[in-house]
Amino acid sequence: MAVFYGEVCKVPKNSDDKLISELFVKYKQMMFKLAMGILHNKSDAEDIVQESFMWIINNLDKVSQIPCNKRACYFATITEHLSLNAINKQRTHLTDDIDEHVDICSDISVEKNAFEKIRVDEIKKIIRTMSETDRLMLRLYLFEGRNYKEISRIAGISEGNARICVYRARKRLAKLLKEQGIDYEY
Repeated sequence: MAVFYGEVCKVPKNSDDKLISELFVKYKQMMFKLAMGILHNKSDAEDIVQESFMWIINNLDKVSQIPCNKRACYFATITEHLSLNAINKQRTHLTDDIDEHVDICSDISVEKNAFEKIRVDEIKKIIRTMSETDRLMLRLYLFEGRNYKEISRIAGISEGNARICVYRARKRLAKLLKEQGIDYEY
């Protein structure tokens, strides 16, 4: 048995309870912050962390083979994918007409906001084509506003390496955006 956010979950009998507990204590906060940054809802973020750990428990044989310094990145990827899947599920359930929520004639800034939203969506789409490391660095730096010290702690790398990784990821992003006709200064 394992307890996640007050809920008892069944753990497969062949799993290493000590390893699971250590992983949970070490990575739960990072995973929660990541899910919270994507979902903006505490309850949903807790659910995603729980779902992520259930995936980790069910794949403990794979997880135990991952070097310790790479686990944070691996767990962040799992959490990110599950969070994005949750958002996609929510979007498919939305059936309300936009006109019910926004009176387009009432505010010219709506058009500007829509344009900016399209631009952000284009950038996110391009980021999804990048390597896992680049995606993590860009998400933490650009979208979550993390500093290099926080990024280094989350990714399990030195602060200097965090700076270099973020710089290189932003440089590659700028190149990809330029190819799409979008100006971006890094």
